[in-house]
Amino acid sequence: MDGFETPPYSPDMNPCDYDLFFRIKGPHKGIKFTNEYQLRHAYENTINELNRNEEVIGISRLPQRWQEVIHNDGDYII
Repeated sequence: MDGFETPPYSPDMNPCDYDLFFRIKGPHKGIKFTNEYQLRHAYENTINELNRNEEVIGISRLPQRWQEVIHNDGDYII
């Protein structure tokens, strides 16, 4: 690896897995937008709706998960 070491990766700590991206992208699966305005408008509406309904709770649990990793000495959380 030419002396380059990559840092350890913990898939249980990937913020993308905390509901957010799935919930934002899901409603738009398969839709082909004709321009950037339509795309932005659709995604902004989805984000606003998620915020209004307080559906995005996974990301709010991220600090708690960080503490669990610290208490596990960096081991995976099962």
